[in-house]
Amino acid sequence: SQDHVIGMFTGTKPGCDTCHNIEEGYCKKDNQCGQFEPLQKRGLFSWRGVTFCIKRVPSIITTKGDCPDGYKRCSKVICVPNQEKCPITRLNVLLMSEVDIEEYGEDLI
Repeated sequence: SQDHVIGMFTGTKPGCDTCHNIEEGYCKKDNQCGQFEPLQKRGLFSWRGVTFCIKRVPSIITTKGDCPDGYKRCSKVICVPNQEKCPITRLNVLLMSEVDIEEYGEDLI
C-alpha cells in the first residue's frame, strides 16, 4: 500500500506579530514580537489522526456487460480479477445518529 493524498493545504503567506495584532507580510527589523514564516503548499495524508493508504487493484475492467472469465463484478460497471477485493469507490462521512448499523454491517468503519 502507499500513502494517499486526500487533499491539498494551500500554504500561508508570511505574517508579523506587531505586539498588537497579526499583519500579513514580513516584520521590520526592529520588531520584538515575532515573525511567522510562510508555510509551503503540500499534500494532506491524514485526517483527525488517521492516515489514508491505498492499494491499487492491478487490473480493472469497466463494462456494463458480463465480466470476462477470471473477473468478478464489483459494481454496475467495474470488474476485477477474482482473487482481488473489490475497490472502494466512494466514502461518506455520516453522523452516528444518521447510521443504520444493520444496513452497513462490516462496511461501517
